Amino acid sequence: MRSIKDNIDRQQLKGVYKIDCSCGKSYIGETGRSMKIRLKEHTADIKNERSRTSALAEHSSKTKHHVCLESARIIAREDNYHKRKIREAIEIMKYPQNLNRDNGSEISGNWLPLIKQMNPPRTLGSSGSEIKGIAFKGLLKAIKVNLYKYIIILI
Repeated sequence: MRSIKDNIDRQQLKGVYKIDCSCGKSYIGETGRSMKIRLKEHTADIKNERSRTSALAEHSSKTKHHVCLESARIIAREDNYHKRKIREAIEIMKYPQNLNRDNGSEISGNWLPLIKQMNPPRTLGSSGSEIKGIAFKGLLKAIKVNLYKYIIILI
């Protein structure tokens, strides 16, 4: 029996995305176009070593690391330009070991403690902590939604 929900073509999504590098660092970006088009642009930048205009190309050229474009993923879907720029800045703050040249839109450092709390625990222990982890993720989602709405209102 088929699902009622349509399958989503993740390559057509727009929003905030994350591209990992083999060194463990990540690049956080945003696009109002499809992810497929943006990844083609990143591929061309790396191939043509456009270091002046691309942080990914600069990193790849200088270090010879493998930028994992094949595993790039949308980490936050957002159509609205201003909300997407704020979300990009928040995600950059959440991943301080990144390849970005700047921090995206300006967000007060006062938000940093709360933004850092938005990262879920990396590992779940045994003996029922998976259930606690699921509850934590639900709470985390509620905090994220409210924080993003509050930041948008303030701006």
